[in-house]
Amino acid sequence: MLTGQTSWMANPSDIDRTTGVIELAHCTVPLSMVDGYRLETHFESNLGVGIVGDLPPGPVTVLRLGGDELEHLWCENSEALPTTTREGRCRTQLDVRVDPQAVSAVLDHPLGNHLVVLYGHHAEELRAWWLEYIV
Repeated sequence: MLTGQTSWMANPSDIDRTTGVIELAHCTVPLSMVDGYRLETHFESNLGVGIVGDLPPGPVTVLRLGGDELEHLWCENSEALPTTTREGRCRTQLDVRVDPQAVSAVLDHPLGNHLVVLYGHHAEELRAWWLEYIV
């Protein structure tokens, strides 16, 4: 692994341009990333099992790849915030605070839907790797 960190893929549920807060949610999460978890039904279908994972606050990197050949990268060092579970969303949820200008780039030039989160600040390292091996 490039960073040695496990990552979590999630959907943005809400994005605030002013504060830079992105609310993320997905019905699955690597158990190695959470402080605890419980099982509920899958959100959209209300069938099967979805994981409600407790992701801790702290420094994170948020990224998104896109384009036909994955030639576009959005990658930002961010901060995972203490998050209260909201109804009407996928089960595992995490709010991250990103630079508001970077949030505007996600909204104005979307590369897809999913975002990837990994703990620690790795944006510089990931951008350098991407420029060397992908672009």
